[in-house]
Amino acid sequence: MEVTGINSTYSYIYNSKTNKLSTTDGLKDDFIDYFNGDLSEREYSSLNGYDACKKSDIKNLINVFRPINFLGNSDDYIYRISGSIDAANL
Repeated sequence: MEVTGINSTYSYIYNSKTNKLSTTDGLKDDFIDYFNGDLSEREYSSLNGYDACKKSDIKNLINVFRPINFLGNSDDYIYRISGSIDAANL
């Protein structure tokens, strides 16, 4: 059994007009499809519990900052979301 995700980092682009996440390089990956609702977690063997937690964390972050218009300018609708999964967080 392999544990994946520990000590990894991620960085995504969130478009608040479309409510979609994308990779910083524009390439597709399984997590992006899962986050955007295009695929269920069960459809990809590469997804795991960390991906479910990451999706929940990103959605919570968006929900916290959306009402206060974090950047202050209504023309700003592209946000970079980055994070890491550390063994110390387990």
